[in-house]
Amino acid sequence: MPTESPFINHLSADQVAIQIGISIPRLRTLRRDVLHEGPDWIRDPQDDRRTLFSPAGVARIRQALSGTPTPLEASPEAIRPPSPSSPEKIAGDPSPIQHDGIIEEILTVVSSPRVFPGGEVKHHPNPRVISARRVNGDVVYVRVSESRNFVSRLPDGSPMTLRARLEGTPPNWSLIGRCPRWLGRG
Repeated sequence: MPTESPFINHLSADQVAIQIGISIPRLRTLRRDVLHEGPDWIRDPQDDRRTLFSPAGVARIRQALSGTPTPLEASPEAIRPPSPSSPEKIAGDPSPIQHDGIIEEILTVVSSPRVFPGGEVKHHPNPRVISARRVNGDVVYVRVSESRNFVSRLPDGSPMTLRARLEGTPPNWSLIGRCPRWLGRG
């Protein structure tokens, strides 16, 4: 009989950053300066690269950001994302569109295609991934069908942008629409 995980109310760093509206590097700094390992955050027992935040840890982060006291024993309802019926945008990030728990955003391509051994042209060892920058400055990986026609700068010198959707567990960015048919063009 499977037992229920004791970390069911814990949130990943990505979830906390999205809910509070801060970048992952800022969240890491707050974790180091304000929180204590154990009661406020832990390493994910299934994936040591991930950090899980307790409801008390999320409340302490909110308290540190706002400067006003909040109860440390926050209920899970207090840290849930806004419901789809209340269209609230993420603080500090003016452009995301959120509906049904899925965030859509315009991202700027930052990785460039290069030739790998064997003559294959792609951005990363995985040909279905590119790097893009969010409006708040975070660089994220975006899943695409084919990466070879994405470039960081278009022929006129402007940056190449794309629409992407944040979805899934763990959070993944995926391209909305089709990939460019030619180098740097739709």
